Amino acid sequence: MCVAWLPVLVRWGPAPFTVTFDDAYYYFAIARHVAEGHGSSFDGINLTNGYHPLWLAVCTLPYLLGLAGLAAVRAVLVLQLGLWAVTLSIVATIEANAIDRFPRLDVRSRRVATGAIVGLFVLLAANPFVVKTFVNGLESGIAALVAVALLALSNQRGGRLLGDSRRTGFLTGLLFALAFLARTDAVFFIGTALVWSALGPGRGRLRDLLLSFAPAVAVATAYLALNQTVFGDPLQISGVVKRLPITGGRAAVMALVGILAMAVILAGRRDRTPSERFGRTGRFFACTAWFASGCVLLAGYYRLLSVETYLWYYAPLVLYGILLLLHFAADLMEAAAREAPANRSPDRQVLKFAALLGLPLVAAFVLSARSFADPELRSLTEGDRVAGEWMRAHLPPGAVAASWDAGVVAYFAERPVVNLDGLVNSFEYERARRRGPDATRRFLARERVTFIVNHGVLEHGTDPDIVRSIDALLGPGVGERAVQVHRIEYVYAGRSAGRPRSRRRWATFVYTFPHQL
Repeated sequence: MCVAWLPVLVRWGPAPFTVTFDDAYYYFAIARHVAEGHGSSFDGINLTNGYHPLWLAVCTLPYLLGLAGLAAVRAVLVLQLGLWAVTLSIVATIEANAIDRFPRLDVRSRRVATGAIVGLFVLLAANPFVVKTFVNGLESGIAALVAVALLALSNQRGGRLLGDSRRTGFLTGLLFALAFLARTDAVFFIGTALVWSALGPGRGRLRDLLLSFAPAVAVATAYLALNQTVFGDPLQISGVVKRLPITGGRAAVMALVGILAMAVILAGRRDRTPSERFGRTGRFFACTAWFASGCVLLAGYYRLLSVETYLWYYAPLVLYGILLLLHFAADLMEAAAREAPANRSPDRQVLKFAALLGLPLVAAFVLSARSFADPELRSLTEGDRVAGEWMRAHLPPGAVAASWDAGVVAYFAERPVVNLDGLVNSFEYERARRRGPDATRRFLARERVTFIVNHGVLEHGTDPDIVRSIDALLGPGVGERAVQVHRIEYVYAGRSAGRPRSRRRWATFVYTFPHQL
């Protein structure tokens, strides 16, 4: 499947704008600056830690090797496709071990059931929507690889995460440390795994707990200390910017989510004798309920406490869902064959239930492929690319721009573009933004920002939302003084800035100010 996807990423022209998100270009721009020796900076001016460190290290490799532009982007995507291939091989191994050649079926039914599972696996793993969840230029691909390694380890050991020896304990600890570096929200899974392990049986548990979780705690502590020293705050700026205020209502609902997550752990610990009909699914859940509990916490956190949520945030849920569905399909088809009426062929019963599961997946694959190939769904990022290239060619030397959706624009402009929403900016900018428009305007004036670029709905030659956003950020009347110097027009049919999906005229606008901010 990954070999089939390889020419799509390498040869298909629109691939870098179809599989990626604008945020992926935050990584690419920072990686380029790191490789050039300019430090951890998106705009070349401000230091930022608005990224997950392990994936940034991977993204830096092509730039260190001398690649640039779209060649570097494609190289990162090919690397990520390789990670997805390894992830799928581990998924396939988990499933093959669970099926164990369907020992309770006759030869013919066994072959039909195995073929059906392979077909379902292909429909799930090669679906463009699923591929885009894990191969998108963002950290979800490497986070999924570490997660599936932990799931395989937990499943192989019968749910025991604590090592039987120092070697296996250290391996678990190393994987949890890598999980944190891959995506810092892995703290949810590390926490549920710790609770899961603390509730489990075994002697020498304190020693084993230290072996399995001390590396992750040490890495997280070092990471927070480094952030405090270098960036002036222990947390990631991107997480700080996106986090909603914790109100009483949100805290109460999040507490209910925590109770549900704990209930999932207790259900997994209690369910040690799965039902006869769905034994594989039950055993897999009983061995990995800590991960399911982490998924509950992750989904609750992003739905309740995050300003915005995106597809790649939920990669662990998609991964776990694929594994559960494959186990369930194997159980269902084996039960269908074994319980087939005397006047019906067991293998036909298997095919019937395979079709029941497979037809929706075929429909999902077709719809996802059509959406994947739709040029009006990638027109926004392609328009931003053209705008960035125009800026590189036409803005005066030394000009500094600013943008809310700055990823693609800044990458192709190859000049300083300050990120206005703060996700990949400095903590100093975030403090200025909290103090109000006057402080923000002084900050951007000190950075010598003279242009603002962003995409938006095209209405009568401009986008009123951009004007209102400038006023909200820099003070009333500032947006009215902005002069449009260029725009790239296109038709966009996707979602953006909270708007529902619809086909409308859009443009990427470049504004300047006749006087200094």
